[in-house]
Amino acid sequence: MSKVIIAGAGTFGLSTAIALAKRGHNVSVFDRMPVPVIDASSTDINKVIRPDYGNDEEYTDLMLSALPIWHKWQTESSKLFNDDVPLFDQCGGVFFTSNVSELTDETFPEAASIKTLRARAKLLGFQEDPATLYLDSSVLVEKYPALSGLTKKYPQAYVSNFTGWANSSRTNEYACKVAEKLGVKFVFGNAGIFKELIKDNSTMKVNGFVTLDGQKHLADITVLAMGSWMPSVVPEVRDVLVSTGQITMQFKIPEQLKSKYTSDKFPIWMADRAKTGFYGFPMRNDTGILKVSKHGPGYLNFVETDTGSVSTPITVVTNEDLTIPRQSLLEYRNFLETILPEINALDIQQTRMCWYTESFDGNFLICSLPNTQNLIVATGGSGHAFKFTPIIGEVVADVAEKKETRFTKKFAWRKPKPNEIENLIKKNRNLKDAQFIKKSDYL
Repeated sequence: MSKVIIAGAGTFGLSTAIALAKRGHNVSVFDRMPVPVIDASSTDINKVIRPDYGNDEEYTDLMLSALPIWHKWQTESSKLFNDDVPLFDQCGGVFFTSNVSELTDETFPEAASIKTLRARAKLLGFQEDPATLYLDSSVLVEKYPALSGLTKKYPQAYVSNFTGWANSSRTNEYACKVAEKLGVKFVFGNAGIFKELIKDNSTMKVNGFVTLDGQKHLADITVLAMGSWMPSVVPEVRDVLVSTGQITMQFKIPEQLKSKYTSDKFPIWMADRAKTGFYGFPMRNDTGILKVSKHGPGYLNFVETDTGSVSTPITVVTNEDLTIPRQSLLEYRNFLETILPEINALDIQQTRMCWYTESFDGNFLICSLPNTQNLIVATGGSGHAFKFTPIIGEVVADVAEKKETRFTKKFAWRKPKPNEIENLIKKNRNLKDAQFIKKSDYL
């Protein structure tokens, strides 16, 4: 049994704590705020749970393995919290495309996803067909009337039957309770804020870390899982990771429209996402809130530090009145006017700048930090890590126990090709050039 300390109580930190505790290790988790951490990328009203990953068998298999656990967590969380707040809803997802070849030509991610999903699901023992093709997406309107605007703009689609959404804040709360039940200790506040590593420079062996209150925490294994703050705190990862702010919007559905936007009539949808970036969710029945999101291009917030310039999150924790750039507001409004005019007519309830830790290749980074001993980084979520919360910690635990698998190989330390990080930065926008809207612009 090893003593393990984890900095960060988000997706990677919580999942790792559970996995290591189940394996008999002594685990402590540190964070500046209690779970769910308000401005963590994994904390929100919901996140997409999907196994659609093109021809990538590793991500597909990981997600298919996580799917039964999501259902288990949904059942157990209802009992634990004794309420009707949902944790997981496998409502299906409609992936819209602009042309038929995207569904039939396997060089496109949609067609590749269908083929890979079917093959891997069969291999793993799933009986249900994971995907249903609609070469004429208009036939979906009978079942999903509110998707009519999307079917007019995108004439083809497939339904991913294993897709759904999870209440991300409730998921983190539940994972924290599971970890505590397994004996994991949590430390919050100044006593939970990572300050610096305790390292023997002669051997490069990491023996733990110091927190903001000055306390030293010694451990056999140290795991850094601080999400989008990683590049700011760990300069060594700046060659492979960049933190970007992505915009989401929430709308309060009026009583007379609620029946149209429940998950049985309005599932997860993706609007040719590789091209537009837009996707959305059904209304949460318990709150009446519906969320729309867009992945990329995001925003960079460069800050000068002693170790150079780095994009660092700016959130409501330190900027209570933070809104979003006007450019994003216009992008959302223009897009929604075409495909969801009824939603676009509503006032915006809330906006959020969700900070991703993007790796140069979009893959996670779960490995020992080069030139160190006993130090593991679990990061690089790149906007798609949350869905693996029930299982990604097993990969981190394998790294900690020096067990090599196809997943530890995939997420091992790797160097970008020339200009890959620079190109990733160029794809995003600088917040210093942005004009932020006022709350009155939500109306």
